[in-house]
Amino acid sequence: MPLYSRKNMPQVNTQNLSKALSMAKSKVKVSKGLFPASKLKESQVELIPNKVKGIAAKYSKPTDMKPLIISKDNYIIDGHHRWAAAIYKFGNDVKIPVHRINLKRDDAIELYISIANQLDEVMGMAARKKMARKSKSKLKRGLKKRIKKMKKKRSNEDLQKAAIRQAKTLLMQKMMKKSPADMSMNDKIKFSEKLTKSPGKIQKVARKILPKLKQAEADRVKTMKSNNTKKKFESVNEDINIPINVGDTVLGGKFKNKRIVVKSIGKNEKGDITINNKPLMKYRLLPKLKEESIGGKIECGNCGWNWKVEDGGDDLYICHKCGNDNEAQETHATPSTDNEKTAGLPPIKSDGNGRPSNSGQYSKVIESTINEIPMGDLKQIDTFADKKLNPVDIVLTDKHFFDRLNDPRNDKEISKAELIGFFKRLAKKKKTFLDFLDKYNQVVAVDDRTNINIPFMKQANKVIAKTVMRKKDFKTQNQKVSI
Repeated sequence: MPLYSRKNMPQVNTQNLSKALSMAKSKVKVSKGLFPASKLKESQVELIPNKVKGIAAKYSKPTDMKPLIISKDNYIIDGHHRWAAAIYKFGNDVKIPVHRINLKRDDAIELYISIANQLDEVMGMAARKKMARKSKSKLKRGLKKRIKKMKKKRSNEDLQKAAIRQAKTLLMQKMMKKSPADMSMNDKIKFSEKLTKSPGKIQKVARKILPKLKQAEADRVKTMKSNNTKKKFESVNEDINIPINVGDTVLGGKFKNKRIVVKSIGKNEKGDITINNKPLMKYRLLPKLKEESIGGKIECGNCGWNWKVEDGGDDLYICHKCGNDNEAQETHATPSTDNEKTAGLPPIKSDGNGRPSNSGQYSKVIESTINEIPMGDLKQIDTFADKKLNPVDIVLTDKHFFDRLNDPRNDKEISKAELIGFFKRLAKKKKTFLDFLDKYNQVVAVDDRTNINIPFMKQANKVIAKTVMRKKDFKTQNQKVSI
């Protein structure tokens, strides 16, 4: 049979041999084994002696060699140099690893050529992507260097080179009546020939351009320095605009509830706004009530004593007669029927029929003290619930839960104290709650005292609080746990 030239044979890199074999196996039967080198027939004309010797030097035993690809009639399809290297080093009787394609020579070569072309295309795409990534990073590095260089003043040598480039461009346009971009190779050759007749012409034009370039560079550096100075000056003289003035009272301390008189407002070395030489973030503003306008009065919700705002001093909300704290706090929002704390609220007096005689006053105080629960407090309640319902991890910090917590459809806003009481009572029914979660995966905890309902859903090792609502006789298809 006629032999093929090397350029017409399939060329697969030994690193891609396993990919080529897997592609061949998807189309035709392929078997592997050891075969005597003397019984193999060559399909290729050329062999490169130096390549044969180089491959032979790599291997100490024939079984370590990459397998050859052969046809079912024992012709070599790929690996002629490995076959020659095995005979050169180990002799004609050596057995070498082979993969046999179950096709005759010409069909096997045709199949393997198509596989080699596919691999080249795939590897070419990978190489192009890699080159693109490299060139992109190179461009970024080049841009950084360029920006860094632009910030510095250019040297005389750089300016002279720039002047020569500009002079060459001007002469091209003048002598050839074309811009450099529109010039062909022949035009550039003609231009070079004209320059040889007057060799000092470019330098002469460049000397005229150089002073203008130096002046432009000096102006650029001057403008850049003035802009930097202006920015620094603006940052130093920046106004501090905060709704706090010297003499005002703010809340500070570890729990941000200690009243502190503002004596000074400034900045520290980090640029943070400070009050009394401490960062502003360590303070919070006192809640603003309608009665706090200058000349207004604050009335004690406990004994009825009232006083002017300007006479309140540091303890603006503390009644000087009975000592009651009338400041608005979210923990005072809802009275509890059990032993939960109701500090700061007036005591409930009965009218003899089981109804509070001061209910109007009581509701007025509640309305003035309602505040939304912040996310920080909700995280604390989350930690408290985890301890009470250990080992499950209760999740209360979901966005929908937080939004629904402060929803006006709850009538009264749900308070921090109510949620703490809810989980205290739910902990008493922990066994029932966990059993229902294991059995039904979803369960609704219903608090008959506050009418708060929280549907829970089990996810892996966490229990998600899906939403929260205050509603009497809450209807649901899920199992309920009454607390």
